Amino acid sequence: MASSSKLRTLVGIVAALFLAIALTGCSSAGSDTASTEQDAASQTETASQAQTAEQSSANGSDESTDTEGTDMQPSSEFMQIAISEAYQGIQAGDGGPFGSVIVKDGEIVGRGRNRVLANNDPTCHGEMEAIRDACRNLGTHDLTGCELYTTAEPCPMCLGAVLWSNMDAVYYGCTREDSAEIGFRDDAFYRQLNGEEETVSLQEFDRDTCRQLFDDYAAGDAQRY
Repeated sequence: MASSSKLRTLVGIVAALFLAIALTGCSSAGSDTASTEQDAASQTETASQAQTAEQSSANGSDESTDTEGTDMQPSSEFMQIAISEAYQGIQAGDGGPFGSVIVKDGEIVGRGRNRVLANNDPTCHGEMEAIRDACRNLGTHDLTGCELYTTAEPCPMCLGAVLWSNMDAVYYGCTREDSAEIGFRDDAFYRQLNGEEETVSLQEFDRDTCRQLFDDYAAGDAQRY
């Protein structure tokens, strides 16, 4: 009987030992599985965050592009003010239906309307008057950063003044053909410049003498503009 009791005790110890080993193995496997699942979840979350950040960056880039694209968009408000200038000139009998405003940083810095008849001066076009006004107001001959709104396409004289003043943009309403329809000769002047016809004789004369004048000027340190 003693021997049988010892055998049962030994069997119990062995069984308990195997059970403990089995339980330890299951716990380790469960821990490994949980760790693997946690790593996978972490990787998925990281990938999701990266994708969100990339989309946000792309959207930010698009918004920046859209903003930059609207910086130079013309405003009907300024053209309406140019039209108002022209109406004032018509009502006063100053000249033709040509009004202009010059804008810098969203603010009007110069205004003008055609005053050819009022001043007996063929250079007093709306654009020229606006340029003179802007230069006086800003205290400079350089209108870099400015934009011109005018009721009609500038004639060659006014376009030349725009170029000399270094303005950034011109927004005009009616075309030179529209001006021709109501009796103004802008289109003919452009044809002269294009060599299509000769409205006035234009020829070189006494160049050598005038070159001496230029040489004297170039030898000095006068400011260029």
